[in-house]
Amino acid sequence: MAFLDNAFMLESSVAQKLYDEYANGAPIYDYHCHLDPQEIYNNENYRNLTHIWLGGDHYKWRLLRANGVPEELITGDGTYTGIIPGTDYTATNDGDFNKFMAFAGVMPKAIGNPIFEWSHLELQRFFGITTVLSPKTAREIYDAANVLLQTDAFKPRALMAKMNVKLIGTTDAPESDLAWHKKLAELHDFDCQVMPTFRPDGAFKIQGTDYADYLRLLGGLADITINNFADLIKVLDARVTYFATTVGGKLADAGMNDFYYTPATPAEIEAIFAKALKHEVITDHELRQFETELTLQLMQIYREHNWAMQIHMNCLRNVNEQALANIGADTGFDAVGNEPDMAGNIAQLYNEAVKRGGVPKSIWYSINAGDLAPLATVMGGFQGEANGTGNTPEGGYIQLGSGWWFLDTNSGMNHQLTTLGEQGLLGHFVGMLTDSRSFLSYPRHEYFRRVLCNYLANLVLTHRAPEDYELLGNLVTDIASQNIKQFLLGDAK
Repeated sequence: MAFLDNAFMLESSVAQKLYDEYANGAPIYDYHCHLDPQEIYNNENYRNLTHIWLGGDHYKWRLLRANGVPEELITGDGTYTGIIPGTDYTATNDGDFNKFMAFAGVMPKAIGNPIFEWSHLELQRFFGITTVLSPKTAREIYDAANVLLQTDAFKPRALMAKMNVKLIGTTDAPESDLAWHKKLAELHDFDCQVMPTFRPDGAFKIQGTDYADYLRLLGGLADITINNFADLIKVLDARVTYFATTVGGKLADAGMNDFYYTPATPAEIEAIFAKALKHEVITDHELRQFETELTLQLMQIYREHNWAMQIHMNCLRNVNEQALANIGADTGFDAVGNEPDMAGNIAQLYNEAVKRGGVPKSIWYSINAGDLAPLATVMGGFQGEANGTGNTPEGGYIQLGSGWWFLDTNSGMNHQLTTLGEQGLLGHFVGMLTDSRSFLSYPRHEYFRRVLCNYLANLVLTHRAPEDYELLGNLVTDIASQNIKQFLLGDAK
């Protein structure tokens, strides 16, 4: 019984067969991530394993803090004196290795955490390193990986090709000129579509003192002076068109850390918008009214362009204000939110959108496991002709997204699959994504595929599904890659 051998997470011969013959090596459509398109285009080698592995991974940073590692060995420059926590290693002037050693000191304590499994999958799949990472093996692993990282095979595009990545969805502000996406689209030796994802967070921040400045920037890109809410919608529509026509954008994203459906009249919205332009105080109620109306307007824009709208919901951002001030956002200080009626508010939002002409294709993610069953049942109320578009019904039009962030675990994935299977149609599921800033994160797709195959095999072994490998194999390949390809690109399976 070997750690991370081919039976990893596969509890039966049925699961093994499904993985080996249908899931393993399937193309990856990583439709939501945070990779930098400029980094892909420049295609430069990384200086060492710390640079590529620990440079922006707040999953790992959280574990380092839990192990008592000081911040200079996490987000700092690695300068440190004394014994590194979790090891008997005395820090040197090599800051990058000090940081790697600190992470090695975490590993013996991290069994049971998906980071332990993901990290070793990454070492195996990319570097061929099967040694378990610990303070005793850190130097050996670090040196061996660093030699490989200086070769052409470890440049970003080569890493993506090795994992058979056919599409990624980056995360992009409406004001982005998409210059690097354009350059990537012109490459003839790169077989991966880099699709921008329209993320209009800035348009929602009406309580900020720089909102008017932001609107001047945004409006200038469309040659429209934004004097009122209607002008803002015209500009956002123009920017969606730019994303679509320039590099084939088909995705949008909305971050709903909390969301309270709060309707308002057109006059109320214009009055709120006028206050924002003049830097006047916006109440929380007014903010919720504005968020509701702007989301509804964007939903209609997305629907008209046949885009898919992702909604990430119920996340507590930056729970440690001092850490936010000292270190910044997206550094590992977020948590699971617990807004009590997220599904009810989403239901009201979509109900109103149907009245206004229909809803866009959608993928809903919640960071709170308690939201999954309510969301799955609300989702069923807007499928088929009930989505209000008047178009021919499309299977899987509304999706319950994969286990997100703190649910991106073995138990979280199983819970999501079980919920979707019991409350919807698993066969339409669009599968996994990395949500990552690292080019070494693609084994997370393998992890998910193993969970999926084991889940289906257990249905067979408990006599809930037939041992029909053509039937189950098609289900696996559809969820692994074909459904998302159809959902986004409309390509025949």
